[in-house]
Amino acid sequence: MTDEPRSHGQKRRQAPGATPADGDRRLSDRRAKPRVAIEVWVEERKDKEVYYLRTADISEGGAFIEGSIPYSPGTLMELHIPLPGFVPFVVQAEVVTSGDDRGELGMGVKFVDPAFDLVAAVKSLAD
Repeated sequence: MTDEPRSHGQKRRQAPGATPADGDRRLSDRRAKPRVAIEVWVEERKDKEVYYLRTADISEGGAFIEGSIPYSPGTLMELHIPLPGFVPFVVQAEVVTSGDDRGELGMGVKFVDPAFDLVAAVKSLAD
């Protein structure tokens, strides 16, 4: 690992042979799919409990859930997503970020192997 200076005085660890562009590419990949600003109440089901969460936006690859106390990154969730005009979709999601860029409560989730129908539904909302 090599150290690379950061703007605020800390150093970021970098794998041998990696270039700064590799890290930049990983960040841009997180937003490779267009996001649709849509407020939808989704259900998170855990054991016999149901929690209601609200999305701020959704993409083919995930969603941002706003206004909720975020779970730790890596947490898996079962979400039931009722998109307008479609039957609710059930998808496993993984928490990838906590909070938003303004410091508000919420979390970014990545869909784990989303069904083709969910991807197609989100694409139709984006068009």
